[in-house]
Amino acid sequence: MFWHYLLAAPRRRSLQIRNSRLRRRISCFQHDDRSGRSVSSAGDVDGDGLSDLLIGAYENDSISDNTGKVYLYLSQYNAPPLAPTVEVTPASPIDSEDLVCSVTAPAVDPDGDAITEYSFLFLVDGQQSAYGLSGGDEFDTLSVPASATSAGEVWTCQVWADDGVAAGAGHVGAAEVTVN
Repeated sequence: MFWHYLLAAPRRRSLQIRNSRLRRRISCFQHDDRSGRSVSSAGDVDGDGLSDLLIGAYENDSISDNTGKVYLYLSQYNAPPLAPTVEVTPASPIDSEDLVCSVTAPAVDPDGDAITEYSFLFLVDGQQSAYGLSGGDEFDTLSVPASATSAGEVWTCQVWADDGVAAGAGHVGAAEVTVN
């Protein structure tokens, strides 16, 4: 949110803020005002616990010639998605059965962002296995062939979601089975 609104002009210039906590493209409508050449932290101006930004436009002439302008951008936090509910089937596998990890209830994003991707990882006896997958939200299962399992092994499937800005770090859905 800007405290000062910009007037439209023929060409548009934008500054992309590349930080997982900021999710906005800041647009300035005067193509020749040199906005974004100077950027600085403003501290926490609005008291929300997040650092806000000052964006300089040293050649902005909207007030008078050669005056420049500074825009205050109030930061907005992007919360990562929460963990999906995960299931491994069969629940009591034998070493001749494939293991299938499925998302049984989708991840929820606290900000309401769409889930863009699920990432899966199988662990065997607590160690990373060769079975993992990342892809679009249409991927909601991952399988391990029976030939890769042995009796007595504990297989754990971990799944986390991504909203296109932040992965669900710390929000991992997991389920495990022991192969008989």
